[in-house]
Parts: sequence; C-alpha cells; structure tokens
Amino acid sequence: MSYAGCSKVDSALVLGGFLQEKAPHVHLVVHRDADYCSQAASVTFVERLDRGGVAPFLTERNDVESYFLNAEHLHALNPSVSLDRVRELLLQATVETAAKSLAAIVNQRTTEAFQRRREGGPQPDHGEIAVRAQEEYAADPEGMRRGKEVLGRLRALLQTEMGTNPRIFFPSEHLRSVSLRAIAERVRA
Repeated sequence: MSYAGCSKVDSALVLGGFLQEKAPHVHLVVHRDADYCSQAASVTFVERLDRGGVAPFLTERNDVESYFLNAEHLHALNPSVSLDRVRELLLQATVETAAKSLAAIVNQRTTEAFQRRREGGPQPDHGEIAVRAQEEYAADPEGMRRGKEVLGRLRALLQTEMGTNPRIFFPSEHLRSVSLRAIAERVRA
C-alpha cells in the first residue's frame, strides 16, 4: 500500500509495532526507491526500520524500474530481439535520457543539501552539486540512470523494433534481488 511521506518512517514504525502486538504472524515490508539517496540516508532508513522490526526494502539502484533494465531479462521475454540488440537499445535509451537522469540527481542532492542546512549545515552550493552530479553520472551511467525515464524510452525503442508492445513486467530467471531474497527468508522464519 502506498503512503504519503515515503521519506518518513514514523508511520511505518507505528504500524509495525501494532502488527507485532496484534498480528505477530503478519510481516510488514516497507519499500522505498533509493532515488540517489546518500549512503548515510540509506543506512539511516534501513537501520530505523530494522530496529522497529519492520523489513526495509531499499532498491539497489535508483528505482524499482531499474530492475527491469536488464538485457538478459528483456531478451528472455522478447526473444525476437537479439541479446546484443537489446543491449544496444538499452544503451541508446540511457544516452537519450541522460539529461533527465542528471536533473534527478541534482534535484535529490539539492534537497539533501537544504535538509542539512535546516539542521545547521552550510548553505547549499548549487554549482558544486551540479558538477558532482555530472561526475557521478559520467563515472557510472548504468548505476546512476533514472530507471523510470530509461525504461519509458526503452519501451518505445523496443516497440518500434518489434512492431508490438514488448513484454517487460513479467517474471524471468534474470530478475534477482539479494535484498528481496533476504526479506523472503526473514518472513518464512
């Protein structure tokens, strides 16, 4: 179930405590897209929920759509397009949406800088934020791309290539998440 204020875990902790008391057989899992969060913000999110007995699922990349930006997965579901061609289209979609990914990085870093400022930190340096975002993206475009944007563009490219809607949001053996597997094992215990 979606809830407002995804960056605030208080309501999830209250619900988790209620469930532990009233329905101990029910396990609460809270998903949050990483959205370019800093390592410190990610650790804080995970640790707070863990301490409260709530299973955190923070995406390994920026958003849940990033899991589907997997050439092997897409080829398995759309075998009429070769694996090499899927890789080419994925790279093309990544390049074509680079500006949107960079804007998302800058926006997230700016939001974090203003939060630090409200907590007594220094004034945000917008130029430094923009330069650093470009450096981070250039160092790892695959890891820093905005999954939602890239997937939208990739879907259009695949549709043009295939002449039909591509299959994307279906299971395949290529969709694996270590953190989701750990949550599943925790729930089964």
